[in-house]
Amino acid sequence: MKSIRITVSIFGSAIMFLSTTLGSPTLAFATSGPKMDQANVAAGQAGSLNAVIQASCKSPEKACMNGRFGDETIQPLTLDGLFEQNFCDKPAETICAQSATTMKGREQALERFQAWAINSALKDVAVKLGRDPHNFSMGDLKALPPAQFNVVRPYFSDRVMTYINGEITKSDLDSVWRNIGKIKGYLYQAIDQNYPLGRFGDLTTNLELKKTIQSIQVMSREDILLMQASDPRNPDLATLQASYADPHACGELGLSDNAFALPVLPSGKRYVIVCPGMVMGALKGGMDPVANFRNVLQGVAHEMGHHIDSLRYPGLYSKFSQCLATSHADGLVIGPKSSLGLKMGIYKDQRIVNSHKAEEHLFESAADYWATEAIVQYLNNEAPNLTMRDRLNVLREAYGALCGTGDEGVHPDGKFRLEVLLRSSATMNIVMGCKGFPNGKPACSLAGATTSGDILIRPVLLPLPSGK
Repeated sequence: MKSIRITVSIFGSAIMFLSTTLGSPTLAFATSGPKMDQANVAAGQAGSLNAVIQASCKSPEKACMNGRFGDETIQPLTLDGLFEQNFCDKPAETICAQSATTMKGREQALERFQAWAINSALKDVAVKLGRDPHNFSMGDLKALPPAQFNVVRPYFSDRVMTYINGEITKSDLDSVWRNIGKIKGYLYQAIDQNYPLGRFGDLTTNLELKKTIQSIQVMSREDILLMQASDPRNPDLATLQASYADPHACGELGLSDNAFALPVLPSGKRYVIVCPGMVMGALKGGMDPVANFRNVLQGVAHEMGHHIDSLRYPGLYSKFSQCLATSHADGLVIGPKSSLGLKMGIYKDQRIVNSHKAEEHLFESAADYWATEAIVQYLNNEAPNLTMRDRLNVLREAYGALCGTGDEGVHPDGKFRLEVLLRSSATMNIVMGCKGFPNGKPACSLAGATTSGDILIRPVLLPLPSGK
């Protein structure tokens, strides 16, 4: 699961990752839910995001985050500030610097749309509880007695999703389907990079990994509800419902901007589940398809990468793990989720400690590896059209959500993921024009410790698939 920290600059880090199946898209979002108001409908038909946003909170009772929607003009998507253009030497500072790029426009609008949906749902909850709908906050909801909160929480989440669903259009969803297909395509190319079809012994692995990626079904709440109604005896249904409802997955209120991969279920199918926080980001999803794709690329590729990670294919990652242990384990911690032996300090040989630390972080490191490889393929495909500043912007949009995240003994912290798993990638080293690796340490690939001279980014053999 990807750790998410939402900031204004990268709001909705996986903003367009929505439900899909390997067949035709499931357009399960309600079209008859409550609309914001008639002004919003007209504005939406006119295709004006600014008009939609400014019409949505002019009514006094529609208070929104950071003021009311009508208080200021939403500017077009722009970049402000100076970019720290020293990725090769300072990757974390480059991607996470608060003084660097600030995104405006769509991200700002999404933040306010989220607040509008939440505030509208809070009013409904207040009415249901017999409380004053104009004086009932998120704090009041969380302060309810546990038994009452557990009853009200699903109703609140349902009301939020009803408001969201009433605003998401088919064109928004179509932009999502296209992105999921493109991400699978870049993962196919990443697999070709690591297991070339023409290299003896790699054909079986190549085809197996691609078959696995192709089989992944992306599910939202609406897809799960549709399965419940149309196929109540599906052997996967109970697990899907329980996973989606888990507050550790989608947050206490079910609104986290997150996605997570599930193990292979009884039917043999593979799933990635998206939380409502990501669904919110579909609003006007086609407005800036390039930026939206970059925002979702790392998160979706990471979760899909979990289906070909070290738990599923342990034999593929032994050299990668050994490289992390030998050269980079000092950046990994012994966290509360680490094994008892590590926490008790029973291993006296530092090499054994480093090996255990690398192994316990390997599950997430492997998923990050495939996300990075997919982004390399994107940059390689787009490189002739991108300046170095553009490439840095891609990385900021794709990886900004990792800034400031910690290491609990399973996920490496954000600094490690940016400075080792991203910057010390031999292929990323090439596309970003870096000379050598930080601190003279080698990159880690599935082939083991690697220097930039060992790697050639292979030409694309097949066109990217369209659609899903």
